[in-house]
Amino acid sequence: MNRDKSLDNACGILILYMIFMHSSIHFGFDGTSLARNLRYVFFFFMPWFFLKNGYYFKVSDKRVLLKKDYERLLKPYISWMIIGHIVYCIYLYISGFHDSKLYIVYPIKQFFFDSAIIGNLPLWFLLSLFVVRFIANKILKLRLNLSIVLLLLGIICYLSSLLPPFKVILLANVPTGLFFFLIGYAINQRRSTFTVEHIKNKYIFYVCTIILYLLIVIFGQCYVDMRVNILWDGSYLCWLIGSVPACLAINIICRMKIFCKLGLEWIGRNSMMFYVTHWVIFYIIHTCIVILTSMGVEVPIKSCV
Repeated sequence: MNRDKSLDNACGILILYMIFMHSSIHFGFDGTSLARNLRYVFFFFMPWFFLKNGYYFKVSDKRVLLKKDYERLLKPYISWMIIGHIVYCIYLYISGFHDSKLYIVYPIKQFFFDSAIIGNLPLWFLLSLFVVRFIANKILKLRLNLSIVLLLLGIICYLSSLLPPFKVILLANVPTGLFFFLIGYAINQRRSTFTVEHIKNKYIFYVCTIILYLLIVIFGQCYVDMRVNILWDGSYLCWLIGSVPACLAINIICRMKIFCKLGLEWIGRNSMMFYVTHWVIFYIIHTCIVILTSMGVEVPIKSCV
């Protein structure tokens, strides 16, 4: 199977969006209108990665799956968690925070509850995806009615969004991750019905999907923090259901030749590198800011951690 460049392009765009949004948190422009509007445009950001992973998923033996996912997911999860914590500890020490609890006790507690520690917080996704793939493999082996499973998962996702935030965030993001993962799998299994080659006029499908996505962005503005499954703005159901056509829309848009000329494909192919390193680099920048400030150097970048 030839690699789908449109998916690499879409992945590249979403990785750049992720880095921008995380940098806005670190450097103090999270509350700007640009950041807020981008959240509405890319409201489907996290669902896309679960859906794409589900699309390419193949049911396999439990041991084979665990071995493969350990290499692809858990190894970078563990190694970059350690690297991130070391960099964060250096930042704390240079910043004058010497309480041992900040280095040992609090990170252990945070790891248990948040599936990651502050030195590389975005890594929660790797553990969540690992669990989602394991559960999905179990469900698919049972050959249950996928439509019923998705309906039940959708109800669970919605009801959990109404509850107080879960202390252990895996309880919040695994059901939503599994929902989009299985939708991706279902689309692949039923591609003879859904793929544009089997629709009389594929351009009608393209246009309708993109128009639906734009209507959601303009009139149904919504944003959910999928990490904790908390609704920030708009309708949760609009986010949950609307993320599916939105994911399809960005894949369609990224088929355009112009996206292949922007280097997005390379970013998409190397998305793991950008994903595991960017938060660590931010803390290296924070450390440099602290050092330069202590030397009396005026730094134009504002540190907000």
